[in-house]
Amino acid sequence: MAATMFLAAKRLARRLPFYRNALVVWDLLRGGEAAQSRRLLLAQPDGLFQPFGTTGPDRYPALFGLIRMMIDDSPDRSLLSFGCSTGEEVASLRRLFTQAQITGIDISADRIALCRRRLLPALGGGTRFEIAPSTTSQAPASHDAVFAMAVFRHGGLSNGPASATPLLRFDRFAAEVAHIAACLKPGGYLIIRHANFRVEDTAAAAEFDAVHHLPRSSPVYDRDNHLVVDDHHEGVIFRKRP
Repeated sequence: MAATMFLAAKRLARRLPFYRNALVVWDLLRGGEAAQSRRLLLAQPDGLFQPFGTTGPDRYPALFGLIRMMIDDSPDRSLLSFGCSTGEEVASLRRLFTQAQITGIDISADRIALCRRRLLPALGGGTRFEIAPSTTSQAPASHDAVFAMAVFRHGGLSNGPASATPLLRFDRFAAEVAHIAACLKPGGYLIIRHANFRVEDTAAAAEFDAVHHLPRSSPVYDRDNHLVVDDHHEGVIFRKRP
Protein backbone atom coordinates (compact mmCIF):
# COMPACT_ATOMS: atom_id res chain seq x y z
CA MET A 1 0.00 0.00 0.00
CA ALA A 2 2.78 2.44 0.95
CA ALA A 3 4.63 1.73 -2.29
CA THR A 4 1.47 2.31 -4.33
CA MET A 5 0.82 5.62 -2.56
CA PHE A 6 4.43 6.70 -3.15
CA LEU A 7 4.21 5.99 -6.88
CA ALA A 8 0.91 7.84 -7.12
CA ALA A 9 2.40 10.84 -5.33
CA LYS A 10 5.41 10.75 -7.65
CA ARG A 11 3.17 10.74 -10.74
CA LEU A 12 1.22 13.67 -9.31
CA ALA A 13 4.39 15.64 -8.56
CA ARG A 14 5.55 15.25 -12.15
CA ARG A 15 2.43 17.10 -13.30
CA LEU A 16 3.20 20.14 -11.16
CA PRO A 17 4.57 23.15 -13.10
CA PHE A 18 7.67 23.52 -10.92
CA TYR A 19 8.64 19.82 -10.95
CA ARG A 20 11.02 19.96 -13.92
CA ASN A 21 12.81 23.06 -12.62
CA ALA A 22 13.12 21.51 -9.18
CA LEU A 23 14.66 18.38 -10.71
CA VAL A 24 17.25 20.49 -12.56
CA VAL A 25 18.21 22.30 -9.36
CA TRP A 26 18.41 19.03 -7.44
CA ASP A 27 20.73 17.47 -10.02
CA LEU A 28 23.02 20.49 -9.97
CA LEU A 29 23.14 20.58 -6.17
CA ARG A 30 23.93 16.92 -5.62
CA GLY A 31 27.01 17.07 -7.86
CA GLY A 32 28.81 14.14 -9.45
CA GLU A 33 27.47 12.46 -12.58
CA ALA A 34 24.00 13.98 -12.15
CA ALA A 35 25.40 17.52 -12.19
CA GLN A 36 27.81 16.80 -15.06
CA SER A 37 25.02 15.41 -17.24
CA ARG A 38 22.60 18.17 -16.29
CA ARG A 39 25.10 20.88 -17.26
CA LEU A 40 25.54 19.25 -20.67
CA LEU A 41 21.78 18.95 -21.16
CA LEU A 42 21.34 22.63 -20.33
CA ALA A 43 24.24 23.87 -22.46
CA GLN A 44 23.72 21.54 -25.46
CA PRO A 45 27.27 22.20 -26.74
CA ASP A 46 28.12 21.54 -30.38
CA GLY A 47 29.23 17.95 -30.82
CA LEU A 48 27.13 16.50 -28.00
CA PHE A 49 25.80 12.98 -28.58
CA GLN A 50 25.37 11.13 -25.28
CA PRO A 51 24.98 13.57 -22.37
CA PHE A 52 25.09 10.86 -19.72
CA GLY A 53 28.52 9.75 -18.53
CA THR A 54 27.59 6.26 -17.34
CA THR A 55 30.77 4.20 -17.20
CA GLY A 56 32.66 1.68 -15.10
CA PRO A 57 35.91 -0.26 -14.90
CA ASP A 58 36.50 -3.12 -17.35
CA ARG A 59 33.10 -2.90 -19.05
CA TYR A 60 34.29 -4.64 -22.22
CA PRO A 61 36.89 -7.26 -21.20
CA ALA A 62 36.29 -9.64 -24.11
CA LEU A 63 36.23 -6.91 -26.75
CA PHE A 64 39.28 -5.09 -25.40
CA GLY A 65 41.10 -8.41 -25.05
CA LEU A 66 40.40 -9.11 -28.72
CA ILE A 67 41.83 -5.74 -29.71
CA ARG A 68 44.92 -6.46 -27.60
CA MET A 69 45.49 -9.56 -29.74
CA MET A 70 45.16 -7.45 -32.90
CA ILE A 71 47.47 -4.61 -31.80
CA ASP A 72 50.87 -5.13 -30.22
CA ASP A 73 51.90 -3.00 -27.24
CA SER A 74 54.77 -0.56 -27.81
CA PRO A 75 55.54 3.14 -27.27
CA ASP A 76 54.86 3.68 -30.98
CA ARG A 77 51.22 2.62 -30.63
CA SER A 78 48.56 5.27 -30.04
CA LEU A 79 45.02 4.65 -28.77
CA LEU A 80 42.17 7.14 -28.46
CA SER A 81 39.20 6.83 -26.12
CA PHE A 82 36.53 9.09 -27.64
CA GLY A 83 33.97 10.14 -25.03
CA CYS A 84 36.11 8.83 -22.18
CA SER A 85 33.75 10.17 -19.47
CA THR A 86 35.50 9.92 -16.10
CA GLY A 87 38.35 7.81 -17.42
CA GLU A 88 37.55 4.24 -16.44
CA GLU A 89 37.88 3.14 -20.07
CA VAL A 90 41.34 4.69 -20.35
CA ALA A 91 42.39 2.94 -17.14
CA SER A 92 41.10 -0.37 -18.51
CA LEU A 93 43.09 0.11 -21.72
CA ARG A 94 46.21 1.03 -19.76
CA ARG A 95 46.11 -2.32 -17.98
CA LEU A 96 46.22 -4.04 -21.39
CA PHE A 97 48.58 -1.62 -23.13
CA THR A 98 51.29 -0.69 -20.65
CA GLN A 99 53.58 1.01 -23.19
CA ALA A 100 51.21 2.60 -25.74
CA GLN A 101 50.27 6.26 -25.86
CA ILE A 102 46.65 6.58 -24.69
CA THR A 103 44.53 9.72 -25.03
CA GLY A 104 41.08 10.21 -23.56
CA ILE A 105 38.85 13.00 -24.87
CA ASP A 106 35.44 14.12 -23.66
CA ILE A 107 33.12 17.04 -24.29
CA SER A 108 32.68 17.62 -20.54
CA ALA A 109 35.27 19.85 -18.86
CA ASP A 110 34.05 18.53 -15.49
CA ARG A 111 34.79 14.94 -16.43
CA ILE A 112 38.21 15.71 -17.90
CA ALA A 113 39.16 17.63 -14.75
CA LEU A 114 38.19 14.58 -12.71
CA CYS A 115 40.24 12.30 -14.99
CA ARG A 116 43.32 14.47 -14.60
CA ARG A 117 42.97 14.79 -10.85
CA ARG A 118 42.10 11.20 -10.06
CA LEU A 119 43.77 9.05 -12.72
CA LEU A 120 46.82 10.78 -14.18
CA PRO A 121 49.02 10.26 -11.09
CA ALA A 122 48.35 6.50 -11.22
CA LEU A 123 48.46 6.02 -15.00
CA GLY A 124 51.67 7.99 -15.48
CA GLY A 125 53.43 9.07 -18.65
CA GLY A 126 51.97 8.26 -22.02
CA THR A 127 48.43 9.07 -20.86
CA ARG A 128 46.61 12.30 -21.68
CA PHE A 129 43.13 13.68 -21.12
CA GLU A 130 41.78 16.48 -23.32
CA ILE A 131 38.54 18.46 -23.52
CA ALA A 132 37.25 17.91 -27.05
CA PRO A 133 33.80 17.40 -28.60
CA SER A 134 35.15 15.70 -31.71
CA THR A 135 38.10 13.78 -33.12
CA THR A 136 38.80 16.78 -35.34
CA SER A 137 41.16 17.73 -32.50
CA GLN A 138 43.40 14.78 -33.43
CA ALA A 139 46.20 14.82 -36.00
CA PRO A 140 45.56 12.98 -39.28
CA ALA A 141 46.56 9.29 -39.33
CA SER A 142 47.78 9.47 -35.72
CA HIS A 143 46.00 6.59 -33.94
CA ASP A 144 46.15 2.80 -34.20
CA ALA A 145 42.71 2.46 -32.61
CA VAL A 146 39.79 4.71 -31.73
CA PHE A 147 37.30 3.48 -29.13
CA ALA A 148 33.78 4.96 -29.29
CA MET A 149 31.95 2.98 -26.64
CA ALA A 150 28.38 4.06 -25.81
CA VAL A 151 29.10 7.48 -27.34
CA PHE A 152 26.91 7.64 -30.45
CA ARG A 153 23.69 7.08 -28.58
CA HIS A 154 21.22 8.86 -26.33
CA GLY A 155 19.53 7.49 -23.23
CA GLY A 156 16.26 8.97 -24.46
CA LEU A 157 16.23 6.44 -27.31
CA SER A 158 16.54 3.36 -25.10
CA ASN A 159 12.89 2.38 -25.60
CA GLY A 160 13.16 2.63 -29.39
CA PRO A 161 10.90 5.52 -30.44
CA ALA A 162 10.04 5.63 -34.14
CA SER A 163 12.43 8.52 -34.85
CA ALA A 164 15.82 9.46 -33.42
CA THR A 165 15.14 13.16 -33.91
CA PRO A 166 15.35 15.57 -32.22
CA LEU A 167 17.73 13.77 -29.84
CA LEU A 168 20.19 12.52 -32.48
CA ARG A 169 20.69 12.87 -36.22
CA PHE A 170 22.40 10.49 -38.62
CA ASP A 171 24.20 13.25 -40.51
CA ARG A 172 26.08 14.27 -37.36
CA PHE A 173 27.06 10.66 -36.71
CA ALA A 174 28.24 10.18 -40.30
CA ALA A 175 30.36 13.33 -40.11
CA GLU A 176 32.06 12.15 -36.92
CA VAL A 177 32.78 8.70 -38.36
CA ALA A 178 34.52 10.49 -41.24
CA HIS A 179 36.61 12.45 -38.73
CA ILE A 180 37.52 9.22 -36.95
CA ALA A 181 38.58 7.67 -40.25
CA ALA A 182 40.82 10.66 -40.86
CA CYS A 183 42.67 10.34 -37.54
CA LEU A 184 43.18 6.57 -37.87
CA LYS A 185 46.34 5.18 -39.39
CA PRO A 186 45.92 2.88 -42.39
CA GLY A 187 45.23 -0.54 -40.91
CA GLY A 188 43.96 1.05 -37.67
CA TYR A 189 40.77 0.00 -35.89
CA LEU A 190 37.50 1.70 -35.02
CA ILE A 191 35.85 -0.02 -32.07
CA ILE A 192 32.24 1.04 -31.57
CA ARG A 193 29.50 -0.31 -29.30
CA HIS A 194 25.93 0.61 -28.28
CA ALA A 195 25.55 3.14 -31.13
CA ASN A 196 22.10 4.21 -32.35
CA PHE A 197 23.38 4.35 -35.94
CA ARG A 198 25.38 2.02 -38.20
CA VAL A 199 28.88 2.68 -39.47
CA GLU A 200 27.90 0.68 -42.55
CA ASP A 201 25.39 3.39 -43.54
CA THR A 202 27.99 6.17 -43.64
CA ALA A 203 30.03 7.35 -46.62
CA ALA A 204 33.19 6.67 -44.59
CA ALA A 205 32.27 2.96 -44.46
CA ALA A 206 34.01 2.63 -47.84
CA GLU A 207 37.29 3.11 -45.96
CA PHE A 208 36.67 0.20 -43.56
CA ASP A 209 36.22 -3.54 -43.43
CA ALA A 210 34.00 -4.90 -40.64
CA VAL A 211 35.97 -7.61 -38.85
CA HIS A 212 33.81 -8.39 -35.79
CA HIS A 213 30.07 -8.35 -35.02
CA LEU A 214 28.05 -8.79 -31.82
CA PRO A 215 24.33 -8.99 -31.01
CA ARG A 216 22.83 -5.53 -31.15
CA SER A 217 22.31 -3.99 -27.73
CA SER A 218 20.64 -0.65 -28.56
CA PRO A 219 17.88 0.53 -30.92
CA VAL A 220 19.30 1.46 -34.32
CA TYR A 221 18.16 4.10 -36.81
CA ASP A 222 18.69 4.48 -40.56
CA ARG A 223 20.03 7.40 -42.62
CA ASP A 224 16.65 9.12 -42.33
CA ASN A 225 16.63 8.71 -38.54
CA HIS A 226 13.85 6.09 -38.70
CA LEU A 227 13.87 3.08 -36.39
CA VAL A 228 15.17 -0.16 -37.94
CA VAL A 229 13.31 -3.20 -36.62
CA ASP A 230 15.02 -6.16 -38.30
CA ASP A 231 18.75 -5.68 -37.65
CA HIS A 232 19.91 -7.80 -34.74
CA HIS A 233 23.71 -7.66 -35.03
CA GLU A 234 26.05 -4.70 -35.09
CA GLY A 235 29.53 -4.22 -36.46
CA VAL A 236 31.79 -3.44 -33.51
CA ILE A 237 35.32 -3.62 -34.93
CA PHE A 238 36.19 -1.98 -38.24
CA ARG A 239 39.65 -2.01 -39.81
CA LYS A 240 40.69 0.94 -41.92
CA ARG A 241 41.90 -0.25 -45.27
CA PRO A 242 45.64 0.25 -45.91
